[in-house]
Amino acid sequence: MNSLLDASQSWSSGKKMIFRFIFLYFALYILNDPYLGEFFNIPKADWYSSLVFGIWKWFMPIMGNQILGFDYDIAVGPNGSGDTTANYVAVFTFFLLSVLGTLLWTILDKKRINYSVMSLWFIAAVRYYLAFVLLSYGWVKLIQLQFPFPGLMRLLTTYGESSPMGLAWNFMGYSASYNWFTGLGEILGGLFLLSRRTSTFGAALAFGVMFNVMMINFGYDVPVKLFSAHLVLMALFLLTIDAPRLANFFFSNKATQAVKFPPYFSNPRFRKIFLGFKIFLIAYVLFMNIQSALKGQKSYGTKSPNPPLYGIYEVKNTIINGDTIPALLTDSTYWEHLVFNKYGSLQVKTATGDVSFFQLSVDTVQQRVEFNLFRDTINKSHLNYVSEHEKFIFTGIISGDTTHLETHRKDPSDFLLVNRSFHWINEYPYNR
Repeated sequence: MNSLLDASQSWSSGKKMIFRFIFLYFALYILNDPYLGEFFNIPKADWYSSLVFGIWKWFMPIMGNQILGFDYDIAVGPNGSGDTTANYVAVFTFFLLSVLGTLLWTILDKKRINYSVMSLWFIAAVRYYLAFVLLSYGWVKLIQLQFPFPGLMRLLTTYGESSPMGLAWNFMGYSASYNWFTGLGEILGGLFLLSRRTSTFGAALAFGVMFNVMMINFGYDVPVKLFSAHLVLMALFLLTIDAPRLANFFFSNKATQAVKFPPYFSNPRFRKIFLGFKIFLIAYVLFMNIQSALKGQKSYGTKSPNPPLYGIYEVKNTIINGDTIPALLTDSTYWEHLVFNKYGSLQVKTATGDVSFFQLSVDTVQQRVEFNLFRDTINKSHLNYVSEHEKFIFTGIISGDTTHLETHRKDPSDFLLVNRSFHWINEYPYNR
C-alpha cells in the first residue's frame, strides 16, 4: 500500500509537517480560485467568482498596501491576466498562512501518528481539480477556441510589432493539428487522473503537458505564469506519492508492487452512493465541457459565420473636406487599413502603425456603418458604403469632417502565412 494511505504506518515528524504545509497551501489556492465553479461546471458559477473577488477587494488594501507597502491601488477583478499584483499578493498570503498554520497545527496535533484518511481525500481533491482544469482547457484547444487562427489585424502586423504573447498566440493558432495535439494531451491527462488506477500515468502526462505550457508562459510573457506553475506543482505532488515505486521501475530495475487503494467509506452502502455520485460528476463535467466548447465554436469560433463587411480594406485614396490627403508614412492620422472583425468591432491602422479599436454596427439594407471608440459611446461616426467587386467606397462624417475613402478589399488568402499549405516533400527549406 502507498505509504501515505497506509493507516498502520507511523509518519516521521518531518513527513507530517510537509503534508500539513502542502495540504494547507493547495487547499487555500484551490478554494481561492475564482474560476473554480467554472472548472467544475457549477450552474451559474458567477457567484463564486464574485465571492472570491469580493474577499480580495476587501483584503488587498490591507495586505498589499498597509502590510507589504505597495504605494499604488491594487486592481482586483477579471481582466485576462493571472499575474497581477493581486495574484502575487494572494500567493504570498497563501504561503504565509500555510507556514503559520503548519506551525500551529504541529503544536496542537503532536500525538497523531499519520494523516492517511486525510491524505485519501486530499489526493482525490487535487486529482479532480487538476483533471477538470485540464479537461476545460483541453476541449477549447481541440476545436481551436483558445488559439484561433491569426486574425485579420494579426496578418497586417509585422513580427517586430508583435508582443511576445501575440507571437505565441499566432504560433499556436496557425496550426490546427498542433492544437489537436496539445488539446488531446490535456484531455487524456485529465481523463487518466479521474481514476486512482491510472492516476500515476495521468499525473505524468499532466506534468509533461503543463510543464510545456508553463515554459511557453514564461518564455513568451503570457500572464498565466502563476496558474500554470501551480498546476505543474500539483502534478508533481501526485507523482511524488508514487516516487519510490517509479524509482524502482525506471532507475533501479527492481520489481514494484501494485498499490492497494483503501476504500473511501467502510460502509458498502456509502461506497455505492459515492460511486454513483462520482460517475454522475464526471459525466456531467464532460458533457458540459463538450457542450460549452461546441457552442463557443459556433458562436465565435471556427464555425461562426462571418459578419457583413468582414475583411481587410486597404485605403487607396482619402479625401477630407474635398482635399485629397497624401499617404505619408509619418502621418499618424492617415487611415491605411480598415479591418472589420468577427466580433462586432472595427480596427483602424494608420500609416504609422497605430491601431484604434471601435465598436461597430452594420446596416446592410441601408449600406451604412456606425462606429465609436470603445471608451467613447457618445461620439459616433457614420459612413455609407457602395461596392464594386473588391472596391469599396465609404463616405460620411468622421469627427466633423466630410470623409471619402476609396478602399480595396484584400483577400486573406493573399498572405503567405495563409496560402502556404502543408508539404510532405520540401526540396529546399521555405523559411521567410
